[in-house]
Amino acid sequence: MLLSAQGHDALDNLQQKTKEALAERGASEAIVVRSPSLNRKKTDDDAHNVSARYLKSLSNSRLVREGPVGQRERVKACQSAMNSTKGGRRGKSPQMAMRASSPAHVVP
Repeated sequence: MLLSAQGHDALDNLQQKTKEALAERGASEAIVVRSPSLNRKKTDDDAHNVSARYLKSLSNSRLVREGPVGQRERVKACQSAMNSTKGGRRGKSPQMAMRASSPAHVVP
């Protein structure tokens, strides 16, 4: 579901009400993400913070710990790229890190 509003205050209110409604219905698996803005304080729901939490969870998962070396390396590359963009610094995106650490060709 994509929610949109005219201004930041309206979107703040809409976001809070949506999170409350989801919590009331036990929708704990819902992912709430918000695009960051220069005009408002950073939050835990900003896209970078949400993706960093999911990436950390993935990297600590049994799936990755016991997975193939290449998979572990790609997840690690994504984490490095994510860490290099913290605080507004620009670096290689996690998607580019995945491409950079992937084999140049795929053999079926």
